[in-house]
Amino acid sequence: MSFKQRVIGFSLLFLYLIQYEMNWSWQPLESLQENDWYKNSTGFLLFGLFLSQWMLPVQRYFFDLKEAEFDRKLKQHNKIGLFSPVVFYFHAIKPEYGFLLALAGLYLFNQLVGLLLEYSYKSKSRVLNLLLSLHIIGVSLLVVGVGLHIWLVFYYN
Repeated sequence: MSFKQRVIGFSLLFLYLIQYEMNWSWQPLESLQENDWYKNSTGFLLFGLFLSQWMLPVQRYFFDLKEAEFDRKLKQHNKIGLFSPVVFYFHAIKPEYGFLLALAGLYLFNQLVGLLLEYSYKSKSRVLNLLLSLHIIGVSLLVVGVGLHIWLVFYYN
């Protein structure tokens, strides 16, 4: 990930957190987010974005990617991840409480981890690659688990 991409990623994440803490809101968007159809639609979009990010590790571990193909997919993975706070913002300006707040925290923490770690698949250290992969995949699994729990709670309410 280039320096410019990191700056963009940190800026978008920081802006999301600042608007949340300062209680800033964009009234037309906040009104839209009260609509069930809008919440469901943007939730599916967010879930689709999150699932698309799983394509890189799945293809890396289960398929033999050529180095050039892997580099292309890694760049695509990074670019998609950079803009996840924007998609999250359009889904939820202010996650409110309980598991919804936990899910938001895990989701944004996962992006922070991706930005902070110099995640290099080309590293000669297989142990380092394994540990970094397990960390990011572990947090991603937590996001999926908490998201599924929230979906079940809302489904049965």
